[in-house]
Amino acid sequence: MILLYKTYEVEYEYLFDNHAKTILLLHGWGGNKDSFARIKKVFKCSYNILSISFPPLNLYTKQTNSTIPLDMCNYKNIVLNLLQLLNLNSVIIICHSFGFRVSLMLTTTNINIEKIIVTGGAGIRLKPNFLKKLQRQFNSIWLKTHPQDFNKIASSEYITLSNVDRQTFKNVVNKNLTAYIKNLTCPAFLFWGTKDTATPLKFFKIIKKIKHDIKYKIIKNGTHFCYLDHSELFIDYCDKFLNNEI
Repeated sequence: MILLYKTYEVEYEYLFDNHAKTILLLHGWGGNKDSFARIKKVFKCSYNILSISFPPLNLYTKQTNSTIPLDMCNYKNIVLNLLQLLNLNSVIIICHSFGFRVSLMLTTTNINIEKIIVTGGAGIRLKPNFLKKLQRQFNSIWLKTHPQDFNKIASSEYITLSNVDRQTFKNVVNKNLTAYIKNLTCPAFLFWGTKDTATPLKFFKIIKKIKHDIKYKIIKNGTHFCYLDHSELFIDYCDKFLNNEI
């Protein structure tokens, strides 16, 4: 199914079977509505399942034809428009990485988040140390006179993007949402890998420091995609959390 938002066609899937509660699945950057395929399969018998493919789609594999850049308010509004379309004002959220950014934006709305499960949540910006600041300044100065070296300095995921998608990417990663964590008043569960380099364990510690009563499971040597690498364990903890067993 398609939701029209500005110049984008937003794909979504709503598995509705007249259950009392709905799980909203919010994928990571570059993912899609099938990123939580196992969750859909297991929980569709007990919950309605809503999943979204955030634009731009397939941004690392082909041209997206994006015409306008998006920011975090746009992504929040995509979800709000879809929930309004489906007449939903209360959801359980399961999110990965970028999906946590969107979840935090939703805490400023009248949507009732009943519970939230987060794996590898993004949205926290750490203050760069002196060496990182120095490196950024050097790179900025160097590229002014050596633009041909851009591909050597920029991240591989950034290089592949169109100009519009690069602006969207910058709008997303430059938005620090740490202050929004205090708005999470619902029960929350974190599933995190110790070897997560995209959203390091320090992110988990910051969330836990702000929200003291949070439940969690740390996966030794787990990566940013530990919810996939350890899918059975992740599903087991999701089930226990949703049934108030942890």
